Amino acid sequence: MREKRRNPTVAFGGVELGRFGRFQSYRFGILNSTSYQEPRFPRLSFLQPIGLSLNRFAQRKTEQIIATGIANAGEDVERLRSRLWLSHGIITHTDLQSAGSNPRAIAEEVANQYDRNGIAQIRYGPNREVIPQELVSLGYYERADPRAIEQARFFAEKLKEIDPKGEGRVVHISSTPQGGGVAIMRHAEMRLAREMGLNMHWHVMEPDSAAFDVTKRKFHNVFQDVAPEGTDLTDDNKRIYQDWIAKNAEIFRPVFKSAKVLIIDDPQPSGLIPYALRENPDLVILYRSHIEIINSKTDTPGTIQNKVWEYLWNGDQTLGFDSSINGIQAAKAFVTHPIKSFIPTEVPRERVFGMAPTTDRFDGLNKPLSRREMKIYLGAIDRILTDPRYYDSGEIPQTAIDHSRPYVSQRARLDPSKGYPDLMISFKRTWEQIDLDIRNGARNLKRPQLVMIANTAADDPDAQIIYNQLKELRGTFGNQDLIDDIKIIRAPHNDLLLNAVTRGSRFVTQLSTREGFEFNVEEAIMKGKPVIGSNRGGIYLQIDNGAGFLVDPGSPTYHDDVSGHMYDLFTNKKLYRRMSRKARNSAHNDFKTERNMANWMWLSYNAVKETNDPNHPGEVTNGNFGSDEEGLIGYVPRIVDREYARYLNLQTTRRRSTRDLQLNSI
Repeated sequence: MREKRRNPTVAFGGVELGRFGRFQSYRFGILNSTSYQEPRFPRLSFLQPIGLSLNRFAQRKTEQIIATGIANAGEDVERLRSRLWLSHGIITHTDLQSAGSNPRAIAEEVANQYDRNGIAQIRYGPNREVIPQELVSLGYYERADPRAIEQARFFAEKLKEIDPKGEGRVVHISSTPQGGGVAIMRHAEMRLAREMGLNMHWHVMEPDSAAFDVTKRKFHNVFQDVAPEGTDLTDDNKRIYQDWIAKNAEIFRPVFKSAKVLIIDDPQPSGLIPYALRENPDLVILYRSHIEIINSKTDTPGTIQNKVWEYLWNGDQTLGFDSSINGIQAAKAFVTHPIKSFIPTEVPRERVFGMAPTTDRFDGLNKPLSRREMKIYLGAIDRILTDPRYYDSGEIPQTAIDHSRPYVSQRARLDPSKGYPDLMISFKRTWEQIDLDIRNGARNLKRPQLVMIANTAADDPDAQIIYNQLKELRGTFGNQDLIDDIKIIRAPHNDLLLNAVTRGSRFVTQLSTREGFEFNVEEAIMKGKPVIGSNRGGIYLQIDNGAGFLVDPGSPTYHDDVSGHMYDLFTNKKLYRRMSRKARNSAHNDFKTERNMANWMWLSYNAVKETNDPNHPGEVTNGNFGSDEEGLIGYVPRIVDREYARYLNLQTTRRRSTRDLQLNSI
């Protein structure tokens, strides 16, 4: 029998702290779309913590509190914020206009910052700066990876010392604030930067659907070799792109002037480089490539990859910019995933630095979930599957997940390179084999399910096309039970929901045919979920031996290989437990937010230092650090460790020298 799951309504809390004699007290209320409820009497914090009161009251009303405002939090704010988030999944707002008002006014103010599905609206500062949600205090990061936090602080201070303005302002610019891996990383990075008090900021471009169509289909898909044959970058494409760039360059003029280091995320905003350097000639630009660029294609004249690469590397030659400031080539460093085949030959090797993408231990994608949270968010997935309001007109809703049976999941954008059709074909073979085993009398087996879940980015026009193709492929499978067991979900931008899907999975797949790194793999491994992944891009570096299976999309037995591994993980409990333990123990600090912050602080400091060096004017080099093994040339985490140790040794030597001089003078 399927487990029944109630679908709670989205609600928001309002809390006003006060005093009752020597003790802290509080009043609270809960607001949903139709009503407001408030207990009659205040509560004492030491008898009933705020989070417990909110959740108990909401549970009686079958409501899930997404966020709460707290007025008069004072010095206790960090402890309250962290506890409410980690224990209850509640985001805390303390920067309230209604501070000092009643709980209802506080709850209403918080609710206005979310949509009807409980998804937070992106908060912007001046010039489209993204303001992140605050989740946990700095202490959690310091305990998780104290060395990386120390390194980030150290190099941030060193950057301030060599910046004539004394500010060391570092700015990221990317194309969209949500929906893809870059946005997820930047949200986490900005949260940590704020907690650390670092002068780091993140701005995103004004959206334009026509420009996004160009950047996705003519840049991204071309580099990953998934664009249709005959694709070309036309003069009209260039005009659309450059018009969009010019519009955003005007928005970002104050940003360019105030920054010392500007980090450009991927090809989409790369056209801003000449505008930024014209505005601020002392600006140091770093280019970060997050995608797989197939250098065998970009290095071959006559290919569409070569044409697009040359356009972006050298910049648009019709705009009249000096060649020294135009294009990606004007960046002081080319930061990419640590795979040699991702680096076009035209990029000087001494300017190449390798970094892996990172995920955050404490964000909504990874924080531990209580049983109640699991029920709530898996129930929300069932609602998305079965409610006609989540479908286009005339589209037939799917069936809910049967939570008494296991499922495998893949979470990725609806993108041509993510391997969804291969996943469906492979799963079909596994399902049919297990179904046959059951009909032949096998005990303790249950027919599996496949959950493919994706949310889309604003700059991705392919999502609807891929979604329709997957539905069409599923419809050819014939067996209605099999069709019902394949779920294709377009999810809202709710990290806790995605977290619950991964945690509820038996195991996870990532069958990309083209890939940079995939931090969904790391997130699954952190949760003890074995991963069946393709050996494309950087995935093979993420799956340690024993934590999953690597498969080759180019193999003639590819679908059988994937299907066989699926069958083993669904049916062999001993194998599954062993691989799950191995996965949980193989999660790596190099793929976490703390390390990402240390990497960027060192890269920024190193770029400014070497640019200012009269012996190396305008040059930034990786110093031949790193190793050619596994393609890890100029691998930043190891460089940071080495450079930090060198500075510490130098400081120790200086202290000893000073002490010796003092002793000798006695």
